[in-house]
Amino acid sequence: MKRPLDIAELKRLIDVVEMQLCMVPDVKVGDRDGWERRNAALRKMADYLTECEGARIALPFDAKGMKLGGVSTSCTAGLGGLFRNWLVAARRAIAKLESDRP
Repeated sequence: MKRPLDIAELKRLIDVVEMQLCMVPDVKVGDRDGWERRNAALRKMADYLTECEGARIALPFDAKGMKLGGVSTSCTAGLGGLFRNWLVAARRAIAKLESDRP
């Protein structure tokens, strides 16, 4: 049986993902070393979310998928896009839960 989504937990996880994304370095076009540092930081973020927050992250060649806090998303634009897509999906789930309240 599927567990109901928890608004407070989703809000906490949104804060965690946003804070982790803030620690990922920006990269300039043509900066190969910067790109590698950014990808390493995103992989470290994926490891953290998996190990500490219970995320399930799939990294097949052509797309990425993630489930965290009962919210699933996918992205073909890499881990950074995956995490941003999850933030949008989590906020959408919260809005739906709040609008369904009596």
